[in-house]
Amino acid sequence: MNEPEPQTSTANSETSVAASDGLCLTDSATTLVTIDPTHRVGHLNSARKKPVSVKPTATIPEAIMLMMSHNFSQLPVMRSTRTVEGIFSWRSLAQKVAFVGSPVCVKDAMEDAVIIDWNRSLFEAARLVADSDCVLIKDLDGTISGILTSYDLSVSFAERSEPFLLLEQIEKHIRNHIDGKISLSEMREVRDSLDAGQKISDASNLSFGDYVRILQKSVCWRKLGLPLDQKLFIDKLDEVSDIRNKIMHFDPNGLAPEDLGKLREFAGLLRQIQEVIK
Repeated sequence: MNEPEPQTSTANSETSVAASDGLCLTDSATTLVTIDPTHRVGHLNSARKKPVSVKPTATIPEAIMLMMSHNFSQLPVMRSTRTVEGIFSWRSLAQKVAFVGSPVCVKDAMEDAVIIDWNRSLFEAARLVADSDCVLIKDLDGTISGILTSYDLSVSFAERSEPFLLLEQIEKHIRNHIDGKISLSEMREVRDSLDAGQKISDASNLSFGDYVRILQKSVCWRKLGLPLDQKLFIDKLDEVSDIRNKIMHFDPNGLAPEDLGKLREFAGLLRQIQEVIK
């Protein structure tokens, strides 16, 4: 997910804070930009999407129709873009029906809303969502800019964790192919000079670059016994290695969709191979 670009200043020795909460220090010779590394709710897509809401005087059938149409579990109850009365949900409706009776208007079957600022830590917000099912996000101008639910959190964390899990899967597949087929002496031969002094007991001691160098050697490639084109396989592995470097250096622009697609594709190839030869 792309981070908003921090604002910069042309005045000497001036400090400014951008909407992304990045700190920009500028002098006549150089420009130093420090981006806030904290994961904040304002960076999520759901924080920038105006929530569907209802007025306090809306009828229960109106609210139910809206929730079912959008497949929502709750709706903010709002008088204006800045004035929140509460949250209407299946839970709040069931509680009112069970203990009070049949409410007519949304205001008679709502519960308190939890509102947080756009720059709140994502992890703090996750704890609030666990307690309240959802939180509303308030923008700099005081308007409600979005809603964060358990579904939004699960999607967000899945998107952030998938590249790491795919890389782990790919590395384990490559190690499984190398271990037992490539000798320790052959592994030591391809080690980067900076790592040459480190002990090697199996393929887990190798770097990703070591995997590439091993499989580039024809004698090692033949030992794997894979009925695949060596050059094409190495090209794919090289692409994965470049993507891995981007991920491990935490590129502020995030992982491009096409790069995530390449990881999925290569992990899928290795998984198919594993299923055939096991």
